[in-house]
Amino acid sequence: MKQITIIRCQHEDCTVGLMLVGDRAKYVTLEDVWNNNKQNESCIPTGTYTAKKRLSFRFHRELWELINVQDRNNILIHNGNFDEDTLGCILIGKGIGENSITNSKDALEAFMLETKDDELLEIKIVDAIV
Repeated sequence: MKQITIIRCQHEDCTVGLMLVGDRAKYVTLEDVWNNNKQNESCIPTGTYTAKKRLSFRFHRELWELINVQDRNNILIHNGNFDEDTLGCILIGKGIGENSITNSKDALEAFMLETKDDELLEIKIVDAIV
């Protein structure tokens, strides 16, 4: 199972992360701020999760979904640029802007291509120590 690590830093309006595929930094991420793990309103609790591919009706394509997050469901890795786009999911990009990420569609395409042969992913989410 391919290992993905997201090292995050909480900001006032969003949560920004660095995504490692194996041991290589490849992408940036954006999530909501911590809001007591509320569905569609909070970043994901730190921990190690399994992800599987599923067809998203909203995005009309196959995406990775974290499947074992306590008290949550429908947590996808998808494209988007701003905190308002997350709905409790993980956005993926290639650069960081002010409370945003950039080149999200390109990053998602690259990530999906990089993981096309994987059936499951192990995703470890940790908060950076600053």
